[in-house]
Amino acid sequence: MEDDKVPGKGEDFFVQIGETDGGQQVVVHHQADHSLKLGVLHPMRDGMSIPGDAILVRRREGTSIWDPEGDIASLKKGPSKAVTRAYRDGYDRVFGPKDSN
Repeated sequence: MEDDKVPGKGEDFFVQIGETDGGQQVVVHHQADHSLKLGVLHPMRDGMSIPGDAILVRRREGTSIWDPEGDIASLKKGPSKAVTRAYRDGYDRVFGPKDSN
């Protein structure tokens, strides 16, 4: 590990201490003020809603340490967008085509 990435130097990170049967990571959250909290990291799954307090984390290579990258809310850029033709066609069938006025 590089010196500037040694855990405990006033940074925010998670240390995995276990795993649940469902694949969730049990972690200790070390906050920048050196306080500790117990938590669980839930993997994102296709088709499931994203909780409002979700954060993006990245695992340090070769370790059981996870670094927060930011909260999900700050990554959103406007409302959800329909990105496939099939989705748009289905929307038009349910709600009708957009008015040309």
